[in-house]
Amino acid sequence: MSMCAVFADVNNNINTKTVSIPGTTVLLHCPMNLSATIKSWSRGFQILSQGKDISLKLSQRKRLKIISDEDRSYSLEITNITKSDRGVYCCDYEMDTAYQNCTDLDIIDEPFCLPENIFDGINGKMDQMTLKAIIVYNINISDFNWWIGKKIIFNDVRYVYYSNVSFTEKELFGSIINVTVTTVFLRISNLTSEDFNRNYTVTVKYDNRNLTCTYELPAEEIPETPLNLEVKLDGTGIRLSWVSKARKAFQYPVTFYFKYKSCDNDTCQWKTLMHDPNSQNSKSIFNLTENTNYYIVMYAENIFGKSKETDIVAIKTGRINTTFGELLSYAYLSTYPFFSNELNDMNDVSLRSIFKND
Repeated sequence: MSMCAVFADVNNNINTKTVSIPGTTVLLHCPMNLSATIKSWSRGFQILSQGKDISLKLSQRKRLKIISDEDRSYSLEITNITKSDRGVYCCDYEMDTAYQNCTDLDIIDEPFCLPENIFDGINGKMDQMTLKAIIVYNINISDFNWWIGKKIIFNDVRYVYYSNVSFTEKELFGSIINVTVTTVFLRISNLTSEDFNRNYTVTVKYDNRNLTCTYELPAEEIPETPLNLEVKLDGTGIRLSWVSKARKAFQYPVTFYFKYKSCDNDTCQWKTLMHDPNSQNSKSIFNLTENTNYYIVMYAENIFGKSKETDIVAIKTGRINTTFGELLSYAYLSTYPFFSNELNDMNDVSLRSIFKND
């Protein structure tokens, strides 16, 4: 590993570690304050920059750029990363003494699988399922196989596998970066219960080496009932929150539903709302009738069925705080606009005495 150039009174330990892949852009940060002077970036004993100027002696200087935020930060941007960019990069600056901030940059130039859900979907008839594995690599991967346990799967009537290459944004190593990914699909027809609760493996061949990625597909399970349903007033509406506890690290996609009505018998029907599955575990329901009792339940649903409903939660909505002017606009102004000035001079106490009874 290369060593940083050492200054007096410098902490030459690694402050941060950054991981990236070939072809991406990396921004190495150097925090400082307004009083900092004599700023530079180096890698080992090689000076990369002085101030905002990149050294003209560097063969890679066109891929380097200094980004400064009003002297509050002094960052080094490296574009089109290659394996040769590995190393320890240090930012040197002075205030009352010399300081150094070092980043260890590592480049992963081998393919790897993303730890995402293998389940991609199931058709409406529940007889065909698609699985997927996402592999990050800057070269198209075409030599791969699927396995169930230790048994290789061959393309036939029941099993079909194929791949798709795309350039997309992914969250990797704590940053959002644009990467080339190969998505390897497996479509299974004529589903049976034996297709679930199994380990599925993708093996990839590249550069005379193998990459193996194994995923667990859970058994057919309906979701658990949502926990800790809380309902709070939000004006004349209500706001709901709950807890969803997955039994495993992976679970089939779950959608939450809410049912509410304004009576505690069968004289009125439940109204049902669906919660956006990409949102947090909270939802607001607006435009409810003021000063009215409402009854709320919820449940979870996935492709295999519905959970049990939660206990019914009852709550009474609030009242609209109608001002004097708003009451006048409803009662008089549309018909007698000339009356507005006289009414506006009335005391609010007199108005409240008129409308105090329900």
